[in-house]
Amino acid sequence: MNINLSARELEILAQIKLGKTNKDIAKSLNIAVDTVKLHVNRIFRKLGVSNRVQADFVSNDSGAHDSLN
Repeated sequence: MNINLSARELEILAQIKLGKTNKDIAKSLNIAVDTVKLHVNRIFRKLGVSNRVQADFVSNDSGAHDSLN
């Protein structure tokens, strides 16, 4: 499965995989919580999932995590 996530989406996915909240992610990237939510929703859509657990699982299966290392 080929998933094209932007660099920012990969950053946010990495933090999702660490269990960070939207608020934590926003603080660490110095962006608004609403911006994080937009990125998270875009990540979910690209991965074809509806929650963070599924995003973690699918990204592991798809190889998207290789871009996080």
